[in-house]
Amino acid sequence: MNDFTAHRGLSKPPEAIDPSTCEAHRQRMGIDAETAALLHRLQPFFQRYGRDLVDGFYRHFASAPELQPLIGDEATLERLKQAQFDYFQELCCGHYGSAYFEKRARMGRVHADIGLSPSWHLSAYAHYLEQMLPMLARQLGEASQPLIPALQALLKIMLLDIELAISAYIKQRDAIIGELHDYRTVFAQLPFATMVIDQDLVVHFANQAFEKLFDIAVLDIEGQALGRFMDCPDLARLTQQVRPKQQFEAFTWLSCLNRPTPARYPVNLCISLLPGVPADQRRLLLVIEDQRHRIQLESELQKAQAAAGVGSWRINMLDDSLLLSHEAADIYGLGPATPMTLKAFLGLVHRADRRALRQAWRKALRGEPLLFEHRFRRNGQEHWMEVRGQVAFEKIFQVPISLSGMVHDITERKQSEAQIHQLAFYDPLTGLPNRAMALQQLHSWLAHHGSDRLAGLLFIDLDHFKNINDSKGHSVGDQVLVDVVRRLAQVLRPNEMLTRIGGDEFVVLLHNTERSAASATARRLLGILEQPVIHQQQRLSLGMSIGIALFPSDGRSAEDLLKHADIAMYSAKRAGGNNFAFYHPDMSRDIERATFLQGKLEHALQHGLLRVHYQPIIALRHSQARRMQGAEALLRWDDSEWGWISPSEFIPLAEARGMIHRVGDWTLSEVCRQIRRWKDAALSPNGRISVNISAQQIERVDFVDHISRLVRNAGIAPADLELELTERVLIKNPQAAWQVGQELSARGFLLSIDDFGTHYSSLEQLQRIPAQKLKLDMVFIRDMLKSPKHFKLVQSIIRMAHSMQMRTVAEGVENVQQALALAEMGCNQAQGFLFSRALAADELADHWLMPAFSRTQH
Repeated sequence: MNDFTAHRGLSKPPEAIDPSTCEAHRQRMGIDAETAALLHRLQPFFQRYGRDLVDGFYRHFASAPELQPLIGDEATLERLKQAQFDYFQELCCGHYGSAYFEKRARMGRVHADIGLSPSWHLSAYAHYLEQMLPMLARQLGEASQPLIPALQALLKIMLLDIELAISAYIKQRDAIIGELHDYRTVFAQLPFATMVIDQDLVVHFANQAFEKLFDIAVLDIEGQALGRFMDCPDLARLTQQVRPKQQFEAFTWLSCLNRPTPARYPVNLCISLLPGVPADQRRLLLVIEDQRHRIQLESELQKAQAAAGVGSWRINMLDDSLLLSHEAADIYGLGPATPMTLKAFLGLVHRADRRALRQAWRKALRGEPLLFEHRFRRNGQEHWMEVRGQVAFEKIFQVPISLSGMVHDITERKQSEAQIHQLAFYDPLTGLPNRAMALQQLHSWLAHHGSDRLAGLLFIDLDHFKNINDSKGHSVGDQVLVDVVRRLAQVLRPNEMLTRIGGDEFVVLLHNTERSAASATARRLLGILEQPVIHQQQRLSLGMSIGIALFPSDGRSAEDLLKHADIAMYSAKRAGGNNFAFYHPDMSRDIERATFLQGKLEHALQHGLLRVHYQPIIALRHSQARRMQGAEALLRWDDSEWGWISPSEFIPLAEARGMIHRVGDWTLSEVCRQIRRWKDAALSPNGRISVNISAQQIERVDFVDHISRLVRNAGIAPADLELELTERVLIKNPQAAWQVGQELSARGFLLSIDDFGTHYSSLEQLQRIPAQKLKLDMVFIRDMLKSPKHFKLVQSIIRMAHSMQMRTVAEGVENVQQALALAEMGCNQAQGFLFSRALAADELADHWLMPAFSRTQH
């Protein structure tokens, strides 16, 4: 800690520390490149919370009488705080060479010069750790940057700093003592308890600090045997171990006997021969450091460790004994006094995880860090643990003597990962693998077997299903889909995998197949709908159109096979449906439509035929319910020949044909101009206008400068816009998303994650983006009231977002029941037909941007 070096010029110029010495210290502490990288990633944490930690420290300690003279006035206090904040930046700089070592050593010498005991140094670190650990646990979360490695790295560098400072403190103190000869003059005013005794343990001198610490009048004890007023069974033995020009340190207990009830003091003794004294008058110098505060701080640190859900453990490899901290014992559901051996511990580990444990153990014995996860049962429930550690080796023969580390309960993280995995890879209605899982499975199969085996892909679309949805409603449609899936599963074989990729579309993956086998499978599938689906005694007739693509003749990638099977399916549907068709290159009508549509889009961009509509975003909190809090800008295209063309058709076309930058620029420019027009009319959307940003846009080298220029030219501010990045952007190019996200956030733009749950982004990717909102895709909102399972999935996403300090917005809210349920879950905002469809700018102004007294009438 840079406590008082900021304004005291007491220390000598920094001593040069040899690089090899620095390297030895780093190796001993286990500070390697990985540790430095972990510390470097903590910079945002200290930049955000560093000043709060410093302010809290000085509020806690500034009133101490020992520190008040050193702090001085307010200006000095501010300089001290700045120096401490600068220290936090150096702590996670990632570079720990001679300059870093010299700064830490200089701080120890300064503390010795001004008489500030090392206990204050330890108090500072303990206080910071107590405040810091829970904050780190919340900030780092459970996926992006795991807590345990970050905590271990932080403890390593802090322990290194403590070692350097206290070693320099002792060296400086001894240098001061060694330069003086009249010990009564030297020791009288020292801030630490000091005593001079002879070899018979008779007291010849004790200073005022000794008197203050033990409440013993020093004039009454000089010339007296130490044992008459103080009991220290180890002292006689310890003094025999002292040699000339050496000092001996030990932790022990001293008991004062001049009390009705003897008082015991935990102390650290530093014993050395007093220099300049004749050999026949051998004198021993005892410097006594009170350790009561340190022991109390260790207890508080253990409490902080428990608050962070972390326990420590140590295996003695000489006798196979295992020592668990109280926190670790609680994590494993064991009593603190439970005897434990390594063999007994292995019995706690789930049988399926023991192989991974043995592999991690063998690596640890080779000097690698120990890291593994395992399950065990506590109170009848399965829990997940993350265990990290390091083997300590005997220095001469390099024999492993102990293994110590930390354990962290990661059950909640595993449960969240399982829920997110289920959400990402499985359809909530049918339980089938979804599109992402289908592609992943096909990718995997092609990677392992694609060189020497055949495969097939059947793309299924139900005929006439839309009629059922429109006439009977979505709830009946969902029941029909479940029944169809049940029938399909009954006729599929082990090498045929059924997936639902959306709506009434399914894909069957065929492994090790050929054309005739694919035809036979298609006929089996068509046969399941020969009998109509019965719902409430009504016969609902369905058919299916199936498109078939074969590997490798119809495509050598999963995406090509899916695309070509889709084209073949439409060919079967155009032929009347309830049939199947194999892909053929001549099936190009869809491609022709896309080409024609591209020309129309080009014409629309040139002649300004696109329009931006705005869908209000509504607050769900009771105090602000149904109040507009911004709006989402949605692109619309009404073609004179084709009518309304869905964005789901022309936006992917623009991305595929290299037109998305022009479409995106036009949309951003129009939104900025509209915001300016509203401002000029003294109207406000009571929040930001959100605009979708595509993956290709953020890959543009000058995108941040470009969008900043558009905003500036329109005469508005970044604070007027919210930029929505789809979850697909995080997956396609996570590094670009992170870099652009950081720059946009720094310039004042608000970022949100759109369509969450439709792809599988990792928690790490989600946490890296400085987004403040997470938008739940409408596909999850629609079904959440029909099934407890769906309800819990939505609830899990909202809780996860809030745990990462992100607000949540639900898309596609269509009824009051959905809105009430979302509000109860804590969802912040919503948009959908319940509140308003997307409106043209003038309609939005008429219905939502009018003065408050008028808006209440709508």
